[in-house]
Amino acid sequence: MREHPDLFAARPRGYGTSHCVPAEPNVTSNNGGRRGRAARSWVLSQPKYRLDIRTASARKCRPHQEITMGTEQYHEPPSELPAETRTFARMCASLSEEAEAIGWYVQRMAVEPDAESRAIMHDSLGEEFKHFSMELEFLLRRTPLWREIARGILFTDGDIVQHGEASEAEATGG
Repeated sequence: MREHPDLFAARPRGYGTSHCVPAEPNVTSNNGGRRGRAARSWVLSQPKYRLDIRTASARKCRPHQEITMGTEQYHEPPSELPAETRTFARMCASLSEEAEAIGWYVQRMAVEPDAESRAIMHDSLGEEFKHFSMELEFLLRRTPLWREIARGILFTDGDIVQHGEASEAEATGG
């Protein structure tokens, strides 16, 4: 059996047993027959469901005590965060997902032998570029320091690292 990557990761004290870890993407048992991302989303939406690595199925792992934790999207309890911060976190997550999708399309296009299929993927890739750019702009508009640093780096010629260091020093006064 493949070792689960989170098996030895730190878990909150008192949470379940040592064989209960966060569910993997392809969990198919006890989740309404869902597969892939749908299964993972379903399991993650069920706070007491985790993957039992002994049986590779989703099951309830009862915590010894109720705990409040962040989620994959939040590192702090969402109920303690202001709405503006939650929106910012959602947009950061969306930006990351768009970047991941861009990488997937590039890989798929690199191995796809059919020209018509590659053309469709290329069109889809353009959509991902647009989404990534819109989300980045949203975040930059709401984070003046980030925007100021980015202005010194983006769309410039020359050494990217040097521009980054100079832009950060100028923006932060350091």
